[in-house]
Amino acid sequence: MTLNDHASIHPSASALPLDSTMAHMSEVAPPDIEHMPVVNDPRAWSPIRKNISLAMISSASMIAGLAGSIQNPAVQQMQENLPATSAQFSWSISAFVLVQGLIPLVWSAISEVKGRKLVYVVSLALFTVGSVVVAVSRSAGLLIGFRCLQAAGSSAVISIGAATLADMYEPAERGTKMGIYYIAPLLGPSIGPILGGGLTTGLGWRAIFWFLSIVGSSICFSFAVLFHDTFRKERSLTYQNVLKKRLEGVVNRKSPHADLENSPPSTGVIFLSKI
Repeated sequence: MTLNDHASIHPSASALPLDSTMAHMSEVAPPDIEHMPVVNDPRAWSPIRKNISLAMISSASMIAGLAGSIQNPAVQQMQENLPATSAQFSWSISAFVLVQGLIPLVWSAISEVKGRKLVYVVSLALFTVGSVVVAVSRSAGLLIGFRCLQAAGSSAVISIGAATLADMYEPAERGTKMGIYYIAPLLGPSIGPILGGGLTTGLGWRAIFWFLSIVGSSICFSFAVLFHDTFRKERSLTYQNVLKKRLEGVVNRKSPHADLENSPPSTGVIFLSKI
């Protein structure tokens, strides 16, 4: 057997086709970003710590439903006191629902870059400020404007509450915890008119918004003191994409003449090089 025959029977690794190598590399599964190792993994927290976070998130989500319906029994008294027309109050309710449906898109984007805790604290602070101003308002315009601020503040938990639970729990546990979490926003609209009617009858319509101010400030304080952020940038695809774009922008700014270096030389450069 000649040397060439031996080589044909046992080809070297370098002789393997490049296409098969690239196909094998393309079959490698991408990294599981949801289970990337992180410092202080929320999924490794104690059950007590997780349950406290779940209770705070559920309490905050109840505000979203409560604030939308608690005003309804007081509309007639508010019309007489401000004064205002029924059309203006219909507009305030419609604006509240509209803002509460649109602003969660903004909160969710912020939470994927800056973290969950910042969004919770800022949004609940806005809700509290809006409630206080509505409670002392003397005109329908002021009431409508700050009811919109209330809606913007109460809408954050709608968009990031479930994401926060996904940060803390494995997929096998999420079903039960999501069920507990979603009880609160569904319970809010049902008990809102009951609370609103009782407060309006006993203390007047302004008591409704003072009540919301107290509840909002209490929950905001609990998030600022007790809540630990569950966001981890290593597990956020949105954060990774934003970081990648920023790094690309930095590289492009540092090499402003890259296009000139890669472009063909001009006629003048060729002439000078010949000289």
